[in-house]
Amino acid sequence: MHEFDDYVASARVFVCHAASNPDAKGAVARSLKGEGFTVCSDSEIPAGAKWRASIEAQIASSHVLAVVWSKEAMKSPWVAYEIGFARGQGVPIFVVTADDTPVHGIVDDIQATRLKGAARRLRNGIASLMSGSHGGPLTVEVADDPLSRSQKLAAAAERLEGAALVRQVAVFSSFSIPSENPDLNPAPWVLREGETPRLAEHRRQQYHERVQLERHAFEAGARLVLCPHRLRRGIQETLGRLATLREFLGSAKADRVCRPHRGSRSVGKQNDPR
Repeated sequence: MHEFDDYVASARVFVCHAASNPDAKGAVARSLKGEGFTVCSDSEIPAGAKWRASIEAQIASSHVLAVVWSKEAMKSPWVAYEIGFARGQGVPIFVVTADDTPVHGIVDDIQATRLKGAARRLRNGIASLMSGSHGGPLTVEVADDPLSRSQKLAAAAERLEGAALVRQVAVFSSFSIPSENPDLNPAPWVLREGETPRLAEHRRQQYHERVQLERHAFEAGARLVLCPHRLRRGIQETLGRLATLREFLGSAKADRVCRPHRGSRSVGKQNDPR
């Protein structure tokens, strides 16, 4: 097995390109798919969806942003926006040149590779970039139910040495989970759950998830993309989650949230209806 196979098998790459340069974007996407990557781009946004929010959600939930650099891309405000958003989210960036346009400006600090004949270089370059960003083999675990999801998130955070950047795309994130031990103070849990109370064991696992991810967020920072429009709860449950999240964001210890170290590892990345 190639040394980067573990990274490629579970990696999502968002392809950033100028709208007037579809051929180069298609070539990069085909090369990446041929090498085993999962590829996404703005062309997959469904009709009627909010464009900016959809792009931000896709980039935030990708492991790498692949920029198709060209004369058109250099002039595109959307390409600049997507690169800037990826930098802000801590998403690694890989540049592929589609023509002889010099690589400068917002990507002048990134080593680029040529598009022609670059399939394997794309594969190895992106996978190498990911391995350096994550500090270990990249894996994806899929939970079958909410309880196992909390267990997997907490376990992943707990087994990491040191602190890692927390990145989440979710309704209100793991930080809308109460910070109070549910066995000692069930009141905020009752408010959060409303008419659909959780079992005691599920509450304990969610509490463990919150404690473990909070530890990483306070030390290494957090990037949260919140999607409240996806919440299918009553007003009481919604307000309970918002109050808990606001308390977390207002904490003196949370001054590192949204300000991670450059090159930090990531933990707790997810896309779920919390």
